[in-house]
Formats: sequence, structure tokens, C-alpha cells
Amino acid sequence: MLASPNYIALVHNGTDAPENARTGSQRIQRVFEDYFVRHHYPYQITDMVAGSDFVPFMDNGVPAGGVLTGAGELKSIAERSKHGGLANAALDTCYHRDCDTLLNINMVALDKMSKAAMYAVSTLSSIHDLRGYLNNPTSAHA
Repeated sequence: MLASPNYIALVHNGTDAPENARTGSQRIQRVFEDYFVRHHYPYQITDMVAGSDFVPFMDNGVPAGGVLTGAGELKSIAERSKHGGLANAALDTCYHRDCDTLLNINMVALDKMSKAAMYAVSTLSSIHDLRGYLNNPTSAHA
């Protein structure tokens, strides 16, 4: 879900995480937001609830976050103005269908989103006490 043809850059909302994973999830969200702001790429915040692989982790207190580019939801006229693409069209008409192949990806989206993921991994992995940083709302980036 990193290269939907009619994509919107979406960042998961860490505030949606259960209380025992919320602080860290919000910090992960801010790392992704920092990437998009630094590169002047438009993005939107999206819900981080139900139906995804990260839910069991969060339910057990493990902070989570991520980026995606959308599935069957329709892009609005306002979103088209901000992100380009086609209004009143699905972000990805082939999501989880037979046509969901390498021929159905947006290479610009893939480039932006994979670099956002790389930025988050490298930023978070450089923190000396990552567990402390993610779990303590007052800890500084060290």
C-alpha cells in the first residue's frame, strides 16, 4: 500500500493507539510527519484502527506507526487539489484484486513512501534508548 496509482500520502494517527502504546505511536507519527514537512510533500493523517497487522502489537503495548497511500476510498476534489491525481476516483481500484500487480503502481508514490519509511527506520534506530524514548512522553531524542 505504498504506491497506489491515485495516491495520497497518508500517515497513521498515533493518537488512535491504545493508551499503553499511544506515546510511542505518536512519536513515530511525528517522525513520518517530519519527513514530509522537510521535503515539502503534502500528506494527511489517517486512522490507525482495526484490520491491520499493527493492531496486535499495539494491543500488547508495542508502539506502531506507518505510512500508506490508500485503497478503495475516493479522492475528493479538495484532496485532488492538494495531492494531484483524479478526483472522485478510487486511490487504488485494484487493491486486493487480480489486477493488483507491479503494473498497478505509481512510481512517484513508491519513491516518496519508501524513502519516508527508510527515514523513519534510520531516525528511530539511531536513538540510543529507543524503548525509553518511545515510552516516556518527556524523554528527549538522544
